[in-house]
Amino acid sequence: YDMTRDAEMSARTFLALARDILPSETDGAILKSVLPRRVGPALRAFIPESMYPATAAEWFAICAEQVSSSAAGDSRLVWCKLMASCAWANADTASTFIAFVDGDKPLEGFKAESGDRWTAAELCAAFSLGDVEARIQAELAADTSDRAKR
Repeated sequence: YDMTRDAEMSARTFLALARDILPSETDGAILKSVLPRRVGPALRAFIPESMYPATAAEWFAICAEQVSSSAAGDSRLVWCKLMASCAWANADTASTFIAFVDGDKPLEGFKAESGDRWTAAELCAAFSLGDVEARIQAELAADTSDRAKR
Protein backbone atom coordinates (compact mmCIF):
# COMPACT_ATOMS: atom_id res chain seq x y z
CA TYR A 1 0.00 0.00 0.00
CA ASP A 2 2.77 2.44 0.86
CA MET A 3 4.24 1.85 -2.60
CA THR A 4 0.83 2.66 -4.09
CA ARG A 5 0.48 5.76 -1.97
CA ASP A 6 3.99 6.83 -2.98
CA ALA A 7 3.26 6.15 -6.69
CA GLU A 8 5.78 3.30 -6.88
CA MET A 9 3.13 0.64 -7.57
CA SER A 10 -0.20 1.07 -9.32
CA ALA A 11 -3.36 0.65 -7.27
CA ARG A 12 -4.48 -2.02 -9.72
CA THR A 13 -1.32 -4.04 -9.05
CA PHE A 14 -1.67 -3.62 -5.29
CA LEU A 15 -5.33 -4.65 -5.35
CA ALA A 16 -4.53 -7.64 -7.57
CA LEU A 17 -1.90 -8.79 -5.07
CA ALA A 18 -4.32 -8.27 -2.20
CA ARG A 19 -7.04 -10.14 -4.10
CA ASP A 20 -4.72 -13.08 -4.67
CA ILE A 21 -3.29 -13.24 -1.14
CA LEU A 22 -5.83 -12.02 1.41
CA PRO A 23 -8.64 -14.53 0.87
CA SER A 24 -6.32 -17.29 2.12
CA GLU A 25 -5.07 -15.24 5.08
CA THR A 26 -6.19 -16.73 8.40
CA ASP A 27 -4.58 -14.26 10.79
CA GLY A 28 -7.37 -11.91 11.87
CA ALA A 29 -4.87 -9.27 13.00
CA ILE A 30 -3.39 -9.05 9.51
CA LEU A 31 -6.82 -8.81 7.90
CA LYS A 32 -7.84 -6.19 10.44
CA SER A 33 -4.79 -4.16 9.52
CA VAL A 34 -4.81 -4.60 5.76
CA LEU A 35 -8.46 -4.60 4.67
CA PRO A 36 -9.74 -1.38 6.25
CA ARG A 37 -6.43 0.47 6.31
CA ARG A 38 -4.97 -0.50 2.96
CA VAL A 39 -7.49 -2.12 0.59
CA GLY A 40 -10.38 0.21 1.41
CA PRO A 41 -8.33 3.39 0.96
CA ALA A 42 -6.72 2.05 -2.21
CA LEU A 43 -10.17 1.44 -3.67
CA ARG A 44 -11.47 4.86 -2.66
CA ALA A 45 -8.44 7.02 -3.33
CA PHE A 46 -6.23 5.45 -5.99
CA ILE A 47 -8.48 3.69 -8.47
CA PRO A 48 -9.50 5.96 -11.37
CA GLU A 49 -13.12 7.02 -11.09
CA SER A 50 -13.98 5.26 -14.34
CA MET A 51 -12.66 1.96 -12.96
CA TYR A 52 -14.12 2.25 -9.47
CA PRO A 53 -17.51 0.59 -10.10
CA ALA A 54 -16.04 -2.56 -11.64
CA THR A 55 -13.17 -2.80 -9.16
CA ALA A 56 -15.37 -2.23 -6.11
CA ALA A 57 -17.93 -4.73 -7.47
CA GLU A 58 -15.14 -7.31 -7.81
CA TRP A 59 -14.13 -6.66 -4.18
CA PHE A 60 -17.78 -6.82 -3.09
CA ALA A 61 -17.97 -10.35 -4.53
CA ILE A 62 -14.67 -11.32 -2.89
CA CYS A 63 -15.89 -10.02 0.45
CA ALA A 64 -19.23 -11.83 0.19
CA GLU A 65 -17.40 -15.08 -0.52
CA GLN A 66 -15.09 -14.51 2.44
CA VAL A 67 -17.97 -13.66 4.77
CA SER A 68 -19.66 -16.94 3.94
CA SER A 69 -16.48 -19.01 4.22
CA SER A 70 -14.68 -17.34 7.16
CA ALA A 71 -14.90 -18.62 10.69
CA ALA A 72 -16.90 -16.42 13.01
CA GLY A 73 -14.91 -13.67 14.64
CA ASP A 74 -12.76 -10.72 13.72
CA SER A 75 -11.91 -11.95 10.23
CA ARG A 76 -15.54 -12.26 9.22
CA LEU A 77 -16.36 -8.89 10.73
CA VAL A 78 -13.56 -7.17 8.79
CA TRP A 79 -14.71 -8.77 5.53
CA CYS A 80 -18.29 -7.64 6.33
CA LYS A 81 -17.17 -4.05 6.83
CA LEU A 82 -15.27 -3.95 3.54
CA MET A 83 -18.24 -5.58 1.79
CA ALA A 84 -20.48 -2.77 3.07
CA SER A 85 -18.01 -0.21 1.79
CA CYS A 86 -17.85 -1.86 -1.63
CA ALA A 87 -21.64 -2.00 -1.87
CA TRP A 88 -21.42 1.58 -3.13
CA ALA A 89 -19.93 0.31 -6.42
CA ASN A 90 -23.21 0.38 -8.31
CA ALA A 91 -26.94 -0.25 -8.01
CA ASP A 92 -26.46 -4.03 -8.36
CA THR A 93 -24.02 -4.33 -5.46
CA ALA A 94 -26.18 -1.94 -3.45
CA SER A 95 -29.27 -4.08 -4.11
CA THR A 96 -27.39 -7.25 -3.19
CA PHE A 97 -26.12 -5.74 0.05
CA ILE A 98 -29.63 -4.56 0.91
CA ALA A 99 -30.95 -8.07 0.20
CA PHE A 100 -28.27 -9.50 2.54
CA VAL A 101 -29.26 -7.02 5.25
CA ASP A 102 -32.99 -7.64 4.82
CA GLY A 103 -32.50 -11.41 4.72
CA ASP A 104 -34.08 -11.60 1.26
CA LYS A 105 -30.86 -13.14 -0.05
CA PRO A 106 -29.29 -15.03 2.84
CA LEU A 107 -25.51 -14.93 3.08
CA GLU A 108 -24.15 -17.57 5.39
CA GLY A 109 -22.16 -16.00 8.19
CA PHE A 110 -23.65 -12.53 7.72
CA LYS A 111 -25.68 -11.08 10.54
CA ALA A 112 -26.73 -7.51 9.86
CA GLU A 113 -25.88 -5.07 12.59
CA SER A 114 -27.23 -1.57 13.13
CA GLY A 115 -24.51 0.00 11.00
CA ASP A 116 -25.31 -2.37 8.14
CA ARG A 117 -28.99 -1.47 8.31
CA TRP A 118 -28.14 2.24 8.18
CA THR A 119 -25.77 1.62 5.28
CA ALA A 120 -28.65 -0.16 3.53
CA ALA A 121 -30.85 2.90 4.13
CA GLU A 122 -28.15 5.18 2.71
CA LEU A 123 -27.76 2.91 -0.33
CA CYS A 124 -31.52 2.96 -0.87
CA ALA A 125 -31.46 6.75 -0.89
CA ALA A 126 -28.35 7.03 -3.08
CA PHE A 127 -29.54 4.57 -5.71
CA SER A 128 -33.31 5.26 -5.40
CA LEU A 129 -34.01 1.70 -4.33
CA GLY A 130 -37.31 1.06 -2.60
CA ASP A 131 -39.23 3.21 -0.17
CA VAL A 132 -36.44 5.21 1.43
CA GLU A 133 -38.65 7.10 3.88
CA ALA A 134 -40.28 3.88 5.15
CA ARG A 135 -36.86 2.27 5.63
CA ILE A 136 -35.55 5.25 7.55
CA GLN A 137 -38.63 5.39 9.76
CA ALA A 138 -38.37 1.65 10.46
CA GLU A 139 -34.71 2.03 11.42
CA LEU A 140 -35.44 5.01 13.64
CA ALA A 141 -38.08 2.96 15.44
CA ALA A 142 -35.81 -0.07 15.82
CA ASP A 143 -32.51 1.66 16.58
CA THR A 144 -32.24 3.52 19.86
CA SER A 145 -28.51 4.22 19.52
CA ASP A 146 -26.94 7.64 19.29
CA ARG A 147 -26.24 7.04 15.57
CA ALA A 148 -29.99 6.88 14.92
CA LYS A 149 -30.48 10.18 16.67
CA ARG A 150 -27.88 11.87 14.47
